[in-house]
Amino acid sequence: MMNRESAKYYMRYVVLILIFLLLLISLQRLWQTRFISPEQSRAEQGVIDFRGWDFNNSHSLLLDGEWEFFPNKWLTLNDIQNGTDINPGQTIQVPGNWEQEIGSSFGYGTYMLRILIDQPLEQPYSFWFHQIQAASEVEINGKTLYTMGQPSAIKEHYKPESVPFTVSYDALNEHELIVVIRAANMDHGSKSGISYSIRFGAEDSIDRERRYSIGLQFGTIVIFMLHAVYSAILFVMSRQKTLLVFMFLLLCTALSVAADNDVILSSWVPINYTWGIKIKLLSYLWLVFASLLLTYRFNNGSKPAGKPLRLYLLVLSVYSLYILAFPIKDVLLYAHWIFGVLYNLPAVWMFVLYAKMIYQRKKDTGFLLFSASAIISGVIWGALVNNGEKNLPFYPGDILASIIGFTAYWLKQFFRKSNENLELTLQLMEDNRQKDQFLVQTSQVLKQPLDHILQIARSQTVLVEHSTDSSAKANIGLLVLIGNRMSLLLDDLLDAPLLAEQDIQLQYKKLDLRKTVLDVIDMLRYLVEGKPLNIRVHISEAVPYVYADEKRLFQIMYNLMHNAIKYTEQGDITVEAFSAGGMVKVSITDTGIGMDKATLARIFQPYEQGSQSTEGGIGLGLSISRRLVQLHQSDLAVHSKLNEGSTFYFTLPTVSNTGYKPGKTAAYNAPEAILPIDRRGPSEDKKQTVKKDTNAPLLHDHDGSSPRILIITDDPVNQKVVANILAEENYRMTAVSSVHEALALLRSLSWDLLIADVKMSPIPGDNLTSLVRQHFNVTELPILLLISNMALDGAYKQFLQGANDYVIKPIEGLELKYRVQTLIALKQSIDQSLHMETAYLQAQIKPHFLFNAINSIMALSEFDMEQMRKVAGAFSDYLRYSVDFINSSQLVDLQSELSLVKAYLFIEKVRFEDRLTVIWDIAPELQFMLPPLSVQPLVENAVRHGLLSRARGGELVIRISQEETAACIEIIDNGKGMTEAEIETILSHPQDGNGGIGLRNTNRRLFQRYGHGLRIQSEPGEGTKVSFSIPLNA
Repeated sequence: MMNRESAKYYMRYVVLILIFLLLLISLQRLWQTRFISPEQSRAEQGVIDFRGWDFNNSHSLLLDGEWEFFPNKWLTLNDIQNGTDINPGQTIQVPGNWEQEIGSSFGYGTYMLRILIDQPLEQPYSFWFHQIQAASEVEINGKTLYTMGQPSAIKEHYKPESVPFTVSYDALNEHELIVVIRAANMDHGSKSGISYSIRFGAEDSIDRERRYSIGLQFGTIVIFMLHAVYSAILFVMSRQKTLLVFMFLLLCTALSVAADNDVILSSWVPINYTWGIKIKLLSYLWLVFASLLLTYRFNNGSKPAGKPLRLYLLVLSVYSLYILAFPIKDVLLYAHWIFGVLYNLPAVWMFVLYAKMIYQRKKDTGFLLFSASAIISGVIWGALVNNGEKNLPFYPGDILASIIGFTAYWLKQFFRKSNENLELTLQLMEDNRQKDQFLVQTSQVLKQPLDHILQIARSQTVLVEHSTDSSAKANIGLLVLIGNRMSLLLDDLLDAPLLAEQDIQLQYKKLDLRKTVLDVIDMLRYLVEGKPLNIRVHISEAVPYVYADEKRLFQIMYNLMHNAIKYTEQGDITVEAFSAGGMVKVSITDTGIGMDKATLARIFQPYEQGSQSTEGGIGLGLSISRRLVQLHQSDLAVHSKLNEGSTFYFTLPTVSNTGYKPGKTAAYNAPEAILPIDRRGPSEDKKQTVKKDTNAPLLHDHDGSSPRILIITDDPVNQKVVANILAEENYRMTAVSSVHEALALLRSLSWDLLIADVKMSPIPGDNLTSLVRQHFNVTELPILLLISNMALDGAYKQFLQGANDYVIKPIEGLELKYRVQTLIALKQSIDQSLHMETAYLQAQIKPHFLFNAINSIMALSEFDMEQMRKVAGAFSDYLRYSVDFINSSQLVDLQSELSLVKAYLFIEKVRFEDRLTVIWDIAPELQFMLPPLSVQPLVENAVRHGLLSRARGGELVIRISQEETAACIEIIDNGKGMTEAEIETILSHPQDGNGGIGLRNTNRRLFQRYGHGLRIQSEPGEGTKVSFSIPLNA
């Protein structure tokens, strides 16, 4: 039982067919009404009455109806009118055959029709004869006006020809036109005489309609031919056989239009009557076969044709040969029924295929149903409409609709396939991206333990440096070499996707090519051991320095040298370089197995290897090397012969070639505080040993303690390696594995250096850099990043975020030591300058304060000795505390800081008496350590610039309280206050005068130590509040 959903599905297609048929038949009806007048008269008893008809303002009319006919008579109008030995004629339907009247389609006869007219016409009348089988002669009012072929009652004098033609006759004042048509047919077995309607009307109307018909046919042919050409071009490009079938269908359709209707083919090609019919029959037969074959391919794709289709093709081919070989008379008389079967069978077959496609619920079947509807509509047009009313102007609607349906279906399928191909392409690209990502991730996973192995092996190199066991030293060295080789292979895997996306930037510098080549050979030397193979280097000292990326040049030479060793079992490998025209040409020649042309064509493609590879590999070396050479504005070329060897060569610019401009460079301007440090090449891993630099100065903080280093990495091996390398130095090191721990320690302690691993989670090292720089600038806390080779190209971004320097993993001991020493020396130099600035602050304060204090003591000695002694004691305390603070450590206790403040305020209170009021609000038993000279400069600034700058003075409040885990120090005055702009200027810029330097210095020292500085709130005329917090666990 059919369910409701299926019923709705099939009903939808039935409705669709009915809608298409209704649309197409409606178009046919519109075409008919354009050229047929239902109210026109029909011929009766050989007479047709057009009296009263306005031919000047109407289209042509049909001369259909009962004509008078004289079978087997060859008569003129004069013969008929004289009636000599002539029996009265009989009536015959026109259009039609004379088979009933004569007894056969073959024979001859005379037609006569009287046309009654009475309207004056300013132009001649015209007759449009479509086809009269198979030779004819037209006579009007006794005048023979046109002869088609050679009509004759005698077969020997007969020659067939039947194409559409027109005849014009100027009636002048005549009111009756007598048309006599003599016709003979000795060839056509199914049609005879006037088999198509004759159109009659004004000459302009006939000419216009005929031109209209011929123009439509010509336009249709041009459209089909152009589409056939397009199909042929697409077939040549894609080799899709469906395109070939479609092209054949279009050609057959165009040929059928040209051979039928107005037979415009005869005006292009000189063909006779017989071949005109044969071409028309063959074009229709192969047209329907092409339609069937196209439908079959739509339904079955590229599957081979089944037996029924092959059998039909065989019968069609035999019948086509029969048409070509035999006379058209026999074809039409004895085998015309075969034509009907072969012509109609594909139509039925196509409908079966359409039904099958609908049943299988294939997509876009609606377009084929449109073609099927057009075929049905064409049958209706030919069999029902145009059968009785022949000789309408050519109607292209059905045939165009059918081809449009096929084309639309095929284009829809094409676009669907294109979209599917696009989706598959995108999927393949995504798969390729995921593959690259997988390779990158896998390489990173493999590289991390490999880096650990190399780091441990290098640390062991230090231990065995002075060992007497030469075997152990050699084995450790070999382990480092093999590890470096594997690291380079993993670098190739990491570089492949970056090169594909052109995401690699070069770091150009002056390089010694000979040194790079020798370093590569030294790394690969163990691969040559045991082989009868010589490596020769022909690079003279005269070869200038090249301008290239050190790491990438090493990678290029390593890949090429390794490739040469891999494919050369014995003989020589020669590396040559010479200077020419501001460039250095480099070549690597081997005597190995060489390559054939097929291998040469694909050798630079990713993941490709030579067909005679002697060992495994990933096939990326040459591809990556070529891309790297191209980034150096050159190209890697090869010359090779099978079994003779290969030569790879490329060029590099010399340093002196100032006209050279690299394509992609990573250049940046380092901050002034970042010291320039020369970078080492990859070859130095195996040649440098970690030795303590006895000439290097011992590093200590200004308080005599060892420098403090914070190491941040979530990799325990990296922690241990860094700690081991720096263990011999006088450093206090703390290692943490999380960013949150690091930030907490940075806020609680003073640090001289931060070493951060870039690859950390959840916050990477480069993001940690930006967080640290929110509290410490590049001089207050240097940052040294640990960067993998893969992240080297992103170093510019990390420097922009505030990193001072970096070390490439796997870490090399000597490099790390020197970089740590340099950065700590930078930090201590800055600290010393800040300490000197504090001393300068005190030195700046003392002269004016000393002068004022001494004047006060001298004045009191004259009238109040007791008060003088108190002031002198406070002044003595102030001087002693100031000298102690200049030479003190980084922190002092609260009471010492307040003693200096109290001494200062006592003297100022004596000097200004009631103008200065001091209120102390200090929490009892609150004790903590704080940087020296943190409170006194704030108090002095409040007294001098806030209160005493006004004549009436003011009130000063010193409040120290506890807030959770911190102590809050507040200095409050009700003096003149400041604007926001003044506050910003004081904290951000040095002042030319005295005002503001104390605040700025204190703010910097607090910010450097605790990550936050002074908080200032002030309103002009209202006063100022300056506060800061000290962690109680500091």
